[in-house]
Amino acid sequence: MTAQGALALLSGLVVHPNHQFLDRAPTATAAPFDELIPKITGHQQISDAALLHLARCHGAKLVTFDQALAVLCPWSGNLEVIVP
Repeated sequence: MTAQGALALLSGLVVHPNHQFLDRAPTATAAPFDELIPKITGHQQISDAALLHLARCHGAKLVTFDQALAVLCPWSGNLEVIVP
């Protein structure tokens, strides 16, 4: 997928009636972040884990194109991987 294609898709998702902006982030020391720790294999996954933790704490779903996130996420109800 091109950058323009990804931007167009993201723009459409942001205006979706079920889209939510979450501005209150839980701390990384709060549960259930500890469930992610054993699955983190490198520093590149810290941001991914923080976003998953944010979704989990708010009862939301993280939507991503990154298929590798499925390996990191122990909560299938909080992750949706889009395969273009």
